[in-house]
Amino acid sequence: MALTFIEFAKQNQILWFTPKQVAGLMQCSVEHVYDLAKAKKICYIKDGKNIRFKPEDLDEYEKSSYVRRI
Repeated sequence: MALTFIEFAKQNQILWFTPKQVAGLMQCSVEHVYDLAKAKKICYIKDGKNIRFKPEDLDEYEKSSYVRRI
């Protein structure tokens, strides 16, 4: 079973994820992560020129975008 972002963050002592970390965990491009943030599909915090993501917000995004086929 896959870990949630919250579980992964706790195991690895991560408070905030970088776009590169999110892309690696979601198996997508960094550009896609930036597109999701720009489209306001994932909440983020701006740290100077950089953005960071809370594990809780990433889990929420995953839950809201999950599509189950019957």
